[in-house]
Amino acid sequence: MVGTEKKYQYDYYELVFITDYENVKWLNVGYLRTLFANYDTLLSLWNIRNKFNEKVRIQFFESDDNNTAYIDLNDIEIESKINQSDLSCLIDLTERCLRLNDDLIIEFYNFLDEFPKVVSKKIDLKLTKNHGFILYFDMKKNKAIQPLLEESPLPDYKKISKISGRSEEELMARYKKLFE
Repeated sequence: MVGTEKKYQYDYYELVFITDYENVKWLNVGYLRTLFANYDTLLSLWNIRNKFNEKVRIQFFESDDNNTAYIDLNDIEIESKINQSDLSCLIDLTERCLRLNDDLIIEFYNFLDEFPKVVSKKIDLKLTKNHGFILYFDMKKNKAIQPLLEESPLPDYKKISKISGRSEEELMARYKKLFE
């Protein structure tokens, strides 16, 4: 799935047997469906963001006649040489992608850690007659995962507000955590 255009497809109605009236998100099929749908949404957002990135990158390099591999522009040069609408879209998409990326990494980590424990109460392994089992991960022992769970730094809302024309409060709401 990762690195491909292939979308995750699953018949979620097949999970109806795990549903419960308890307030456990991992037993809520709608929540699981939304979680995986958000992964597909994230892939689409990154693709759109990358197209805007290329468009803005080309504007950066066309603004310089030195034929260099990189270019340093200050804020004033950025305002005068780069289409502000394109830049605003790029910044917005980047921040939304980073926020959703962080949220999904943490939520899938929690899913892999907690789902097997919760669903084990719903599955009678005697019925599978040695044809299946519940796979458990002890994610906390893997220290390499811990840095992935650190969230990206918050954006400079004041600077983005100036470029996008949105208030700082609106931007904070726009880039807030999806799962809390």
